[in-house]
Amino acid sequence: MDIDSLYPLVTEAIRRAEALEDLDVPDARRAFLEVSRLEERIASLLPLADYEGVIARRGAVRAAINAHEFGLAQELATRFEAEDGIDDALAADLAALKAQASAMADRENRPTGKPIQQAVAHGHRDIKKRVSASDQTQEVIVTAFEAATAADLMDRGSAPRRAKRAVRVLLGESPPKPKKSV
Repeated sequence: MDIDSLYPLVTEAIRRAEALEDLDVPDARRAFLEVSRLEERIASLLPLADYEGVIARRGAVRAAINAHEFGLAQELATRFEAEDGIDDALAADLAALKAQASAMADRENRPTGKPIQQAVAHGHRDIKKRVSASDQTQEVIVTAFEAATAADLMDRGSAPRRAKRAVRVLLGESPPKPKKSV
């Protein structure tokens, strides 16, 4: 495909992706991925000396980030940074975009407090299922421990015992038997 055919396609793809994003539609990510691929194609056809080539390189990485394709964004930024003749401004922009993609990937892969809150509220069963389905066990244990500590500080009802119990289960220890009320 030639450059004159790609320009209207990328313009329309950008409009579509932004409209879907404004409507908070899940297909927005897929639309941004299409934008990234089209911008990448344009970047492959235009040299760095051409301002449109610079814009296409930035656009490909930004669209990959908007598509939540953080690995792709980092890969594109690394590839574009390695090109001969890259100027300092573009190199700095690409480094910043790569750092942004890395931070967003870390944030997206980090476990949330929801399983911990549920464990505190409902006992340990739900958190154990969620943790076994995740590779983030160590982080979840730390978060559960922090929740237990916070619950202890608040000292509200049985929440501290439930949080501590969740931590024990996560560590593979058998939970203590509940005390019978008199």
